[in-house]
Amino acid sequence: MPVEDDVRRSRVVCLDPFFGNASNRVAEMAHDAGIPVVTVDCLPHEPLLGHASALVVSGSYLRAKFPDRPMEGVFQEYLQATGGLVIFTLGENGGWYGRPGTERRTFDAYPVTAVDTTCAGDSFRAGIVFGFLQGWDDARLVDFAAAVAGLVCTRTPGALNAPGYEETLEFMRSRCSPHRSAGQYCLT
Repeated sequence: MPVEDDVRRSRVVCLDPFFGNASNRVAEMAHDAGIPVVTVDCLPHEPLLGHASALVVSGSYLRAKFPDRPMEGVFQEYLQATGGLVIFTLGENGGWYGRPGTERRTFDAYPVTAVDTTCAGDSFRAGIVFGFLQGWDDARLVDFAAAVAGLVCTRTPGALNAPGYEETLEFMRSRCSPHRSAGQYCLT
């Protein structure tokens, strides 16, 4: 079970939902202490989502859990279940993001030649956590997370070769184009 002092010393909590009650308790403690909680792949009715500052839902999870439902409706269901940022990642097709009361926005994936997609999702989530630590707005943190995930896919094993901050910025600059969606950052 979680230790409250450990949670309260955090600046951001990155949490997997797979520990059931322990995950829910950590999210509740962090939320009550004003600490952002970033999580992944849980259902809209799960208690964890009510305490999440950001939820990243992978395309593979969505296909498995909602095989016959239109994704627009599923996205709205998630928005109604949280006060935080909801992000659907759709691999090379980019994804969607938004908050309750806002329009759904899209983001592009960074085009890469993928050699290993293992840890792309966790790397995306790490980019979201980093963005929270920097105090970035949603568009910038989603774009940065997409760049981190794209870079990880270009290496093997990606899990052991994560890019650094400067390398990620250079990657983003090198792939900046007028085709990136409105609201996305091209850092120069």
